[in-house]
Amino acid sequence: MPTWISDCLFDLRFGARSFAKRPAFTAAAVLTLALGIAAATTVFSIVDAVLLRPLPYKNAGRLVAVWTTSTREASLAKIFATYRDYLEFRNHSRTLESISVATWATNISRVLTGHGPARSVLTVPVSSTFFSTLGVDAAIGRVFTKDDESRGCSIVIAHKFWTSTLNADPSIIGKTLTFDQKPCTVLGVMPPRFSFYPAPTQAWILITRDFQPNLDHLLVGIFARLQPGATSAQAQSELRTSTARSTLTANHATSYRSSMISTANSPSSPAARCARL
Repeated sequence: MPTWISDCLFDLRFGARSFAKRPAFTAAAVLTLALGIAAATTVFSIVDAVLLRPLPYKNAGRLVAVWTTSTREASLAKIFATYRDYLEFRNHSRTLESISVATWATNISRVLTGHGPARSVLTVPVSSTFFSTLGVDAAIGRVFTKDDESRGCSIVIAHKFWTSTLNADPSIIGKTLTFDQKPCTVLGVMPPRFSFYPAPTQAWILITRDFQPNLDHLLVGIFARLQPGATSAQAQSELRTSTARSTLTANHATSYRSSMISTANSPSSPAARCARL
């Protein structure tokens, strides 16, 4: 047997004995390694999505993302604003149009019953303008409209979910699916190649005013389009003013918040390009 193989076997046996004597250390080492691999995989996915693939949406250069950050600690920038911020921007912005939200900061796993065994379905809550902001229409049926906000629970489903779970049944449009024991009307099916973060999303559920208690405090990602002729710098200035007004209105404990905006063609900002993930 070559010497290097003997050395490797000796090292392996020594390492196994050492780990067996210190199980707590072994568990910590394995957990650290697992987290490191998961983090590396996530980073690669983001880099691949953000830098290597173009945004598959109409006039993608006008798409922007908005999030809030601390004016005291810029390093704490976050993608999530609040639903109250969204309402403030939607009602007062003159530089943005088709302002919409999507959120992953609440429960996005719902149990589907009535179609075979109960199963967990990844459903992302969005506003009624979400699909129109991206400039994408349904392949079958339709996407959300403002009128749907007063019609109870409604969903738009992913094409893969439609084919794999619902047998590509075109008559599902207008019918209901039961999620968490609550009927939701199916309005449409998205095109096969449509994707938005997170990629495994199986359905998008409409955010209504009774979506959850304290809706104003729901953390959301805000997406919009620049008005024709408006610049990101103008939108940034306007949104900072709106954020200050929203903060004072909400009587927040701290007023050290500001809004940040990023255009879809800024490769340095993953937050602005969630659509690629």
